[in-house]
Amino acid sequence: MKVDDFLNPENENVIDKQFIDEKIVDLVCSSKETKGNDIKNEDDSLELLPVSIKEITELLDILVHFFLSQEDNYSKEFNSLMKIQHVLRILKLEM
Repeated sequence: MKVDDFLNPENENVIDKQFIDEKIVDLVCSSKETKGNDIKNEDDSLELLPVSIKEITELLDILVHFFLSQEDNYSKEFNSLMKIQHVLRILKLEM
């Protein structure tokens, strides 16, 4: 293969359609509209999956261990986690 053929292939510069400015604007606008609709549809499809009390308790234990292992003082955060853990125990007893 010659260098000129590699750098300038014959089929690369062939354009099948000639777009006028109005057509280009229409294409860009329609693609923006479809992207906007896709985002709206994605928001509707996002649903929170139910989480069991067992799963959230295990995750909460991980958070508690994390804050306990930190050198900084996270007493407020730790107290908040303890309150959440208390609520989860009550919910677990009610079930």
